[in-house]
Amino acid sequence: MVENVKFKAKYDEAKDEIIKLRTKFKNRIEKLEKTRIDTAIENIRYDVKNIRYDAEFKVRIAKLEKNFKHPWKDFSSEKSADISDFIVANKTVFANSKSSEEKTMDSFLNKMNKKRISNGIKQRK
Repeated sequence: MVENVKFKAKYDEAKDEIIKLRTKFKNRIEKLEKTRIDTAIENIRYDVKNIRYDAEFKVRIAKLEKNFKHPWKDFSSEKSADISDFIVANKTVFANSKSSEEKTMDSFLNKMNKKRISNGIKQRK
């Protein structure tokens, strides 16, 4: 009987410890679940914001594209027609035909550029 009483005491003590641990783990699991749910809700809020910002961004881009005129596109279509008309009218176009003034100006600019580079190298040394 004495052994039964000791055993019963140890059993009750172990049972109390098990109940405490179960309660502790249950509370911890509930806390983690709440945190997970809060995080999921926060992620959904951010997703909604991102979708809204993306939509606004796309609308702004569409407006800009609609209002923005590409001068090179408009000009290129007109210019290509002008160039083709010019070629048909004159039959010959020289790609490297420069006047003597343009050649002199190019020569002068090349000399000045070389002089500037040379001076830069001398200063570094």
